[in-house]
Amino acid sequence: DLTFVPLGGDQPMTGRQILRSHPKGKLFSRTLPKAGPQGGLVPVLRDASGKVLSLPPITNAAGVGEVTPTTRNLFIDVTGITQKTVLEMINILAHNFLDAGSPVKTVTVERDGAAPLVTPSLDRRPVLFSARFLNEMLGTAIAKADLGRYLSRMDLEVTGTQEIRIPSYRTDIFSEIDIAGDLMVAIGLHNLQAEPTALRFHTGASDPLRDFVLSVGDQAQRMGLMEVKSFVLTDPEILSGFTPDTRLTANAKSRSFSAVRSTIQAGLLEILSRNISAPKPINIYETGEVVSPTDPVTESFYWGFASLDARASFATAKAYVQTLLKALQIPYELEACTAAHYIPGRAATVLVNGQGAGHFGEIHPALLSQFSFPEPVCSGELDCRRLMG
Repeated sequence: DLTFVPLGGDQPMTGRQILRSHPKGKLFSRTLPKAGPQGGLVPVLRDASGKVLSLPPITNAAGVGEVTPTTRNLFIDVTGITQKTVLEMINILAHNFLDAGSPVKTVTVERDGAAPLVTPSLDRRPVLFSARFLNEMLGTAIAKADLGRYLSRMDLEVTGTQEIRIPSYRTDIFSEIDIAGDLMVAIGLHNLQAEPTALRFHTGASDPLRDFVLSVGDQAQRMGLMEVKSFVLTDPEILSGFTPDTRLTANAKSRSFSAVRSTIQAGLLEILSRNISAPKPINIYETGEVVSPTDPVTESFYWGFASLDARASFATAKAYVQTLLKALQIPYELEACTAAHYIPGRAATVLVNGQGAGHFGEIHPALLSQFSFPEPVCSGELDCRRLMG
């Protein structure tokens, strides 16, 4: 059985005892898939005489595995979940010691069914490059023969062919676009000259719709509503409570984001349902894009609101809509609304210039039950394009 004195201890412990009782064992034993309190296979490093050096990644052995201020020889082991990451890390550590003036020796790892692995690897790896590409990226005209002078400052070697030799510690270089970044640093930003552009620019102007939406949001906040944001893509099951037609996306990765919203209200009620335990009342609003559920496809910009409160009612929703339209100085008319997600007789359609511009009302009990609301909810939404006329 595996027995040694762990680092920081003074008594020998078995492998099982270390995994079960040692502070590091209890903390890191889960990183060993086949190990646990009841035993199993664990990696062990021993020297030529069979003496235990380390039980990676749990703990080193006391004595030979202990590093002190007087230690001059180090055996470094790196553990991880992927071989590529482990090898890159040991290469970086090796170069750190070399930069400090310490000699570094390699270790040959014998592997069953595979060629021996020598670590660390100080060999450079090749990356293809094009001098023309590098110059186009930086707006320079450096001859290929002169590139080596600049790139050598970044410890990169130009071989004279189409390859640049990358040191093993540079794990951040994957392609020639990364080399272009190093070349820019080597040249120095202050040495790159700006040139007049052939592009023509003109003075832009703000989008009138966006300006209007900002004014709508400002008025909503004055009414005590808190702004929220939901996703344009949503769950079709949530939309089903508001419209029988749903526009689905192709190749959706998740059902939760497989439908394009055709109403702001669905997202508002979902947000309320996630905050049922918050202090009441909860009064929120949102402005955002919606897409028509039927052909032809049209996109609109809606303002919507919702209120969760024991006193929420048709009168509450009407007060929000009337206050907003009055502040924006928009004349309107109201008529009965028969949308299924409202309680019959407690909803209204907003007409602007004789056309439907939105609706509001008290949410139907069936929908309240779907979202598990313990109290009444009133809600509504308006089409900002229609409000602008």
